Amino acid sequence: MAGRMTRATLHANETNSRGASMAIDGRPPAHAGTYTSFLRWFTWGAVVCAALAALVIYLIAS
Repeated sequence: MAGRMTRATLHANETNSRGASMAIDGRPPAHAGTYTSFLRWFTWGAVVCAALAALVIYLIAS
């Protein structure tokens, strides 16, 4: 039964088509969310939030 699609094969194909798993050569797809990209977004978000908070405090104090 070499041509029979098992549940595991279907799941693997479905996962690969969505790009949720590792690429063939072992690297994740370029659009995959990584810890580094999360840190970068989180850091810039914190910087923007702090800048806005400082601006609001400055405007209220003046």
